[in-house]
Amino acid sequence: MRKYTILLATYNGEKYIKEFLDSLKNQSYTNWDLVVFDDESTDETVNIINEFKKNVSNEITVKVNNPGTKSAKKNFIELLKYAAKEDSIEYVFTADQDDYWHEDKISEFDKFIDKLISKTSEEEVLSKPILIHSDLRVVDEKLETIAESMFEYANLYKNIGLRKLIVQNNVTGCAMLVNKALLKGIYEALNKDSDKIIMHDYFLAIYAKVFGEMYFIDKALVSYRQHSDNSVGAKGAHSVIRLLKRLKEGKSIYRAQMEESYIQAEYFYNCFSYMVKGPTDEIVIRKLRFIRAYGELKDSSSFKRKNFFASHKVYKKGFIRRIMQMMYS
Repeated sequence: MRKYTILLATYNGEKYIKEFLDSLKNQSYTNWDLVVFDDESTDETVNIINEFKKNVSNEITVKVNNPGTKSAKKNFIELLKYAAKEDSIEYVFTADQDDYWHEDKISEFDKFIDKLISKTSEEEVLSKPILIHSDLRVVDEKLETIAESMFEYANLYKNIGLRKLIVQNNVTGCAMLVNKALLKGIYEALNKDSDKIIMHDYFLAIYAKVFGEMYFIDKALVSYRQHSDNSVGAKGAHSVIRLLKRLKEGKSIYRAQMEESYIQAEYFYNCFSYMVKGPTDEIVIRKLRFIRAYGELKDSSSFKRKNFFASHKVYKKGFIRRIMQMMYS
C-alpha cells in the first residue's frame, strides 16, 4: 500500500481548516501523511492542526515559517522543495486549507496510478515526471454546490496540449498529484527566481508536459470553496454579463496576465535551455524551442504576437477570451 504525502500551506485558516482536516480523516484510503507549513498565522490555525494530530494515527509534521513568506505561492514552493529533498516521499498532493476532499479522492488517484503501472511498470511511473489532476466541484462557503464541474463552470480544457497550456493553466493545485521525479526535476527552478513563476501548479504542469506526462481524472474529487478570501478561485465563464464586463474593464488586467505568462515561459526556457544542447529527445527540444518563442513575445510587437497565436494555434478556450487575447495581448 503506497504512501501519499499531503502538503498543506496555511495562513489564518481557522474558519475552514477543521472541515478540511475532517475530510482527510474520512478518506477511504488511509495510508497518507501530512506536512504543514504555516505562514505565521495569528489565529487558532496551528492549534487546530495540533489538536487534530492527537486524534489520528497518521504522521503529521507542522512547521511555522519564520519569517513568514506572506504568499501562498511561495509557501507552496517551500513545501515542494522540502518534499523534493525527502527520500521517503514518492507521491505528493498539494492542499488548500479551505477546501473539502471527497472521501474517495486519494483512492481514485491510487487506482489511476495502478492503471499506469499495469501498462508499464512501477519503476517507470516513479522515474518519469508525472502530474495527475482531477475535476472539482465548485461550492460556496457552506459547501453548497455552485457547479458540479469546475471545468464546465470555468470553461477550461480538460485534456490540454502544451500550446494551449502555455497561455491558459487548467491544473488546480488542490486537485493535483505529482511524483518525486517531477519534484526533483523542477527543484532548481523553484530554488532560483520563483517571482517569475505565476503559480506552482502552473509551472509543474508545464514541466510535466515538456519532460513527462500529464493525466486528467474526469471526476470531481474536491469541493472547491469560493469565498471572499480566496487567493485564487473559480470564475464562471458562461455568464455573458460577467464576460462583457471583463471585456470592457479588463484591458490592463488581461495584458498584465499575458505579460506574466511570457515572463514565466522565458524563465522556464532559461532554466532548462541547457537540455537543448545535450542528448535530449527531439520532441523535448521542439517543445523547449516553442516555449522560448512564446517567451520572446514579451518584447515583440502586437502584430508579431497575434501572428504567433494564429500560426501556432495558441488560444485560450472561449470566444470572449480569444477576443481579449487578440485585442489586449
